[in-house]
Amino acid sequence: MNPTHNLDEHENTPGEGFQRNEKLNLKKKIFSESPDDSQKYIANSYKNVSTDEIIITRDKLENILLKHLKRVDKAKSWIAPLTLLITLLATLLTTSFNSYEHLPAATLQALFIFFFIASIIWLIKDIVDYNSIRKKISIDELIGMITNHQEEIKK
Repeated sequence: MNPTHNLDEHENTPGEGFQRNEKLNLKKKIFSESPDDSQKYIANSYKNVSTDEIIITRDKLENILLKHLKRVDKAKSWIAPLTLLITLLATLLTTSFNSYEHLPAATLQALFIFFFIASIIWLIKDIVDYNSIRKKISIDELIGMITNHQEEIKK
């Protein structure tokens, strides 16, 4: 035997050959274990593989999704009047109105107050609408409409 030979040629010495054999032995061990032997390493096992199949026509699904989208858009409609209200409030608090061409300062201020009050009314209306449709924009509601488990909700 040559004393300068590669140690990888021997199975019992560490090296590439030894590692390859260990991998093969490990694979054999894994695939040869019975199901009971592999279960001893698993503390808990959870299965969630049951499912429901939903069959629906494309046009019906499109109609349901469009109605849902309108509800979602309507639920966000309070943002515009609130933004306008804040802007008008800042204007009323920080501006000293001056006459502009033929409009007196009091008239300009009255217009801003009128629009401020109108935006308050608009905001209250949108908040009331939001409260009435808040529960109707949930995922459960949408799935219920798609699966016909709930009646379609009017706008």
